[in-house]
Amino acid sequence: METNNVQETLEKGVKELYKKLEENLPEYEGIYNRNLSKKDQDALITTTSLCGRDFPMKKNTGIAFYGRFNNGWDPNHPLTMDDLPSETRRPFFNLMRHISEHYYPESWNTHVVWSNMCKVGPASGGNPTEALWDAHYNHMVAIFNKEMEILSPKVVVLITGNLSEQWDAPLFEGNDLRNHMVEEKMWAANGKASLYKKDGRLYIVTDRPEYKAIMPHVDCIIDMIERNK
Repeated sequence: METNNVQETLEKGVKELYKKLEENLPEYEGIYNRNLSKKDQDALITTTSLCGRDFPMKKNTGIAFYGRFNNGWDPNHPLTMDDLPSETRRPFFNLMRHISEHYYPESWNTHVVWSNMCKVGPASGGNPTEALWDAHYNHMVAIFNKEMEILSPKVVVLITGNLSEQWDAPLFEGNDLRNHMVEEKMWAANGKASLYKKDGRLYIVTDRPEYKAIMPHVDCIIDMIERNK
């Protein structure tokens, strides 16, 4: 197996932040399970960013994609970046593939980063509750900011849902990024992408691609990148 120096660099850089997060997991499990019936209670898992081995580590280069949470993935058999080409039947990964292939026609999955904004959730599936989100919110913000510092991507695509600000809230925490919106563009009747640009980096927040034609979404995001990079 090839050594992934990008992954090793990132994991080393966020290690202490995840240590602090994981120290609080028993408390967060109590918060998550507090109002659930016994049969619905669950353990919690943490998720980390996955980096393609060819992701460019030069400052202000590369593309990082963020979703919401690894809803339903088996924690004992987690996906790797090498698995993603076989997962493109899923709209999220299909969108990620088409955008990435525009810039990296060969082995697109080895050149990009895939992560999720939420770092803690139920092991057996489902998204975190609002209480769990609030409980580890500051950890999300700290880890996201550290990821941006270490990876230094040129483009960050948050496929988190423009209609639900909760999922992209850590992006705007403690900064004035909302004052740096460049444009908004509709790619479907109920699909929107918003572009922010600060310090040379592009942040695109967009709705999820479920049940919509994929290529208008792809074209919208690539057009935003090309006109504003």
